[in-house]
Amino acid sequence: MNQMALSSPSSGVLHPETGSAEEVNNTWSTRIGQVRGELDALRAPCEQSFLTVGEELAVAHRTTRSLAEGAADLSEVFSQGELMEQARRLEGDLRALEQTLATSSNEAGLSTINKAAQGIGGSVEALGKLLVQVRMLAMNARIEAAQLSGLGMDFAVFTREIGRLADRGEKSIGIITGTLRTLRDSLERALELQNTMGEQHRKDLEGIHDRLRLAIDTLHQRREVARQTLSLLPSHLEKARRSVSEVVSALQIADMTRQRVEHVEEALNTVLEVLAEQRADEDMGGQRRHIMVNALCDLQSRQLAVIRDDFEAKARIIESNLFALGHGVEALRGGVTRLHASGHEEEGGKAFLTDLEQDLESAQAILERYQAARRETEASMGTVAAMTGEIAQTVAAINEIDAEMHLIGLNASIKCGNLGTRGRVLTVIASELQAFARQTRALAVEIGGRLGDISEVSATLGTPVAGNEGQDLLTGLGTAIQAFLATLTRVMEETEQRLAGLQEQTEALEHSLDNTLRNFTIRQRMTEVFTRAATQLDGIAQACRPAVNGPALDEARREVLEFLHQHYTMVNEREVHEALFGASPASASSPPSPSAPSPSAMAPSPAGSPPAGEPDISDFLF
Repeated sequence: MNQMALSSPSSGVLHPETGSAEEVNNTWSTRIGQVRGELDALRAPCEQSFLTVGEELAVAHRTTRSLAEGAADLSEVFSQGELMEQARRLEGDLRALEQTLATSSNEAGLSTINKAAQGIGGSVEALGKLLVQVRMLAMNARIEAAQLSGLGMDFAVFTREIGRLADRGEKSIGIITGTLRTLRDSLERALELQNTMGEQHRKDLEGIHDRLRLAIDTLHQRREVARQTLSLLPSHLEKARRSVSEVVSALQIADMTRQRVEHVEEALNTVLEVLAEQRADEDMGGQRRHIMVNALCDLQSRQLAVIRDDFEAKARIIESNLFALGHGVEALRGGVTRLHASGHEEEGGKAFLTDLEQDLESAQAILERYQAARRETEASMGTVAAMTGEIAQTVAAINEIDAEMHLIGLNASIKCGNLGTRGRVLTVIASELQAFARQTRALAVEIGGRLGDISEVSATLGTPVAGNEGQDLLTGLGTAIQAFLATLTRVMEETEQRLAGLQEQTEALEHSLDNTLRNFTIRQRMTEVFTRAATQLDGIAQACRPAVNGPALDEARREVLEFLHQHYTMVNEREVHEALFGASPASASSPPSPSAPSPSAMAPSPAGSPPAGEPDISDFLF
């Protein structure tokens, strides 16, 4: 027979070479032993690699469930009856605040007080000038009374009373002037506060309105986002479950491949046993051994090629689904994060609830400043009211001076009338005194009227919060904000820890899946080993191709088929066999016809149909 030798192990190609049959057999045995060693070395890393993937699947399954539950919990936060009821209450208070902003200006009232105070100042100034004239009138009366004293007429009481009334009037004016100065100071402070409230605080209140309106609108938007996110969760979860299911199904390729490789190793052991036989082939021209080795190596080479292709296809399914699972977990995490995030990534991605809490706290601080300014205005109005009362009392004293001046003037006129022409000067003085009295009364009436205006306006502006509708609205708004803040704080405490845990869990899973996918290199390694082993076995099969044909070759191959038939347990193995030999193992067990096989005998049996009554291990794996 033709004796062949193997080339170096790296080439995988056989070349004719002279040598004894035993040397050739030893060379083939060595090469087959190397193939078995390489195949056997795949078992442990393959099992470990697939075990790691299986563990990751268990973690992924738990994590996706946790994410779904966490998303539902976070979404429920935005649908809580208490939170939304407080939001609706805030909306009502905001509408009231809009009315307050439209009607809360004190500018008109303070302008009225300021105008009245200025009028009082003018009246007091006119009254002072009038009293100066009264004092000058008293001096003229004293001079004229001295000239008439020689006639036995005593006007000392008249002149003395005029001076006394002038003194009382000047004293009253001094009191009014001082009190009015204090009033003007308080009024100036009130005007300053009004200017602050009318400008900065008013803007701040409008800012409160805008912030709270935006916060409530955003809260409603968050509810819609939560609804949309939750509507997408089933799809994400289904994709994740599908990926897990695909990987679980594909993971069975490890057991299937292990068993199929074991069958290949059993066949290779048979080849080694055949090669180890020391007896010489006595039939078929010494070709029986070559026929057995050729058939076994050729078939196992093809089996390894199919094993490689099947394994690679399933491994690629595992890789693609691990990749898809990672994206699915990332999408779930993104959905959960969106429920809690504000959407302002450019500002650092602060949590929406945190933003809302900060807005409410800012609004609360502004509102407190506004109310403090209102209270200070009320206190100023209290001072104005007190000063107005003091001025009113002094004006009442001036009214008494006016009455006395009028009475003294009347008495002096009567007394001077009895003197005829000699009392003419004093009569004029008495008439002027009465005129001054009437002017004093008119000025006092003016001051009293303006004091009434001041009292009325200051009473309105100084009304305590409990008695003012606008302030009640502001107080109610502050209470609503505090309640909303308390609820948000509680909600944040409940959700932030849960969210942080979910994010940490998913990030860890994503990192782990990335590592698993990156380290899942068993496909490349096994593909390389299977390809190399198939090439080596094919080379051996080609090297020992028998030189006989016809019935003798058919008989030898029948023996191989009978041997292999008892080792087949998988559809995949039968398909490879049928593709190579053109007949099922069952049909090969009967002696072939001396003539060429019929076309029906050459056609392979339907894929996946094992011999009758024989179990197919694939049925237990799929």
